[in-house]
Amino acid sequence: MSRRIPEIESIRGISSLIIVAGHICITRDWLFWYWGSLEIFFCVSGFVITRLLLDNLGQCGFLGNYFTRRVLRIWPMYFIAMAFAYAMTWMTAGSTLIPYGYVGDWRPSRAGFWLPMFFMQNT
Repeated sequence: MSRRIPEIESIRGISSLIIVAGHICITRDWLFWYWGSLEIFFCVSGFVITRLLLDNLGQCGFLGNYFTRRVLRIWPMYFIAMAFAYAMTWMTAGSTLIPYGYVGDWRPSRAGFWLPMFFMQNT
């Protein structure tokens, strides 16, 4: 396995904490480091993932194992978050969306409901 770089992981951790704080508050006016931290987090994450892939390039079956680990790490939390978001929106009749410019009584179309479940919400 590749060696860890504590400085890089520290920068990534601090950036992720700032991003989480930015997602928690509705307005990001007070958190002026949000957008810069977002870009730093993506750049450092790309570096870490690329380094991991290049270090293990010669191993047999590494790429399949890598993607399997990523799916098992990301998909359960994604679907739990989607179920929570749908349940909260349904239980509050869409009133949780009012601060974002949506009127209550949320009734999504079939596409509006199912596309996010297949990671196709931007199509």
